[in-house]
Amino acid sequence: MGGKKKVHPKTRTAAFKASEPSEIVEAPHSFVIHRGLTCPYITDLTLDFRRIMEPFTASNLREKRMNRIKDFVSLSSFFHVSHMGIFNKASTQLSFKVVRLPRGPSLTFKVHQFTLSRDVISLSKKQMIDNDHFKHAPLVIMNNFSGDGKHLKLMATTFQNMFPSINLAQVNIGTIRRCVLFSYNPETKLVEMRHYSVQVVPVGLKRAVQKIVKGTVPNLGKCNEVVDFVTKWLCLRIRGRGRRTVTCGPGANAQKQGQPGGQQEFHQAARDRTAPNLAAHQNRGGPPDRRSSLPRPCGQDGGREGNHAQARGKEAKAEGAT
Repeated sequence: MGGKKKVHPKTRTAAFKASEPSEIVEAPHSFVIHRGLTCPYITDLTLDFRRIMEPFTASNLREKRMNRIKDFVSLSSFFHVSHMGIFNKASTQLSFKVVRLPRGPSLTFKVHQFTLSRDVISLSKKQMIDNDHFKHAPLVIMNNFSGDGKHLKLMATTFQNMFPSINLAQVNIGTIRRCVLFSYNPETKLVEMRHYSVQVVPVGLKRAVQKIVKGTVPNLGKCNEVVDFVTKWLCLRIRGRGRRTVTCGPGANAQKQGQPGGQQEFHQAARDRTAPNLAAHQNRGGPPDRRSSLPRPCGQDGGREGNHAQARGKEAKAEGAT
């Protein structure tokens, strides 16, 4: 009986590489691990750095205390890993090493300060968390690496090669949703690394059209068509604590031109509602109700409307006294 023919590992690896697209094979891949003393903050920092290096990184890489760096180096050729980031926690300091596989060079940095992504998200007013942002590689921005010195050129080249290159003629701008900034301060000789989320904002459009493009459209129940919302027949009035009321149609245009049917009819209806209250107090001989049910005036004529209402209140008070 003949046994199964064994497949040589090199043949299996070549077949595995041939099955993958050339863009994925040629893109730089990375391992991000941490060594040294155990610390929960360093573990979270390692996970955040893996998040930055996505999608060409081992996000779910599991480490054990028995693993050595040579164990990861031996697997680097099979997974097309070109760079390795190592956070090393000592008793006095925290260091970060970038290694170019398989023959180097390697750069070692001392970490002075760091901020976790959860702290940034908790302090931001508008939190942007979208997993689709991490499906494509970020855009790399280099700042102040053009000075004299071989170490600056080495750092700039290493940071750029950690991420896939971008072809300006073929790139889709819609896929660029993140950017990584490396900024060098020549005075302090420190390198700052920041991770940003990129959002496309329409420019040169009306405010109503911008809301439609962004998807934040207010209530259009009082509008006949979307055209009424976009054109000049739209009027936004802010009342109370940030509540917005949308008025569409001829009433809004009349309000703007000062014709009947707009804001004047609204105030007249409010006066009609308060008239029985004033008459009842006058018949009882008591003072009229000083709390006006009219809304707070808004706009350029708000001061004059308030003065007229106050004058009418004084006339009603004088009639009640007589």
